[in-house]
Amino acid sequence: MPADPPMPKPSAKNDAAASPRSYEEAIDELERLVASLESGALPLEEAIAAHRRGIDLTRYCSEVLARAEGEVRILEGEMLKAFPVEPTRGGAAYAAPRPGSADDE
Repeated sequence: MPADPPMPKPSAKNDAAASPRSYEEAIDELERLVASLESGALPLEEAIAAHRRGIDLTRYCSEVLARAEGEVRILEGEMLKAFPVEPTRGGAAYAAPRPGSADDE
């Protein structure tokens, strides 16, 4: 009786087709992918597959955030205001305190 053929390895293509269950799951996977890519330990083909998966996850996260923003706009009646961001001397940005807030002393 012939031996059963080996089970195919899960491919990056199959992994890329699997949608994350949540935004947080997507971010966690994206962070793991970035770490593995930055380590330089992945063979070229796996690095390319990880990069593609990272792009898919980034698109997913962008879409989730866009939907959430749309929901907030609806809830707030389009009364959203820009959150002021001011540069610091070190080049990083911080959110300026709102006038009248406890941080505005």
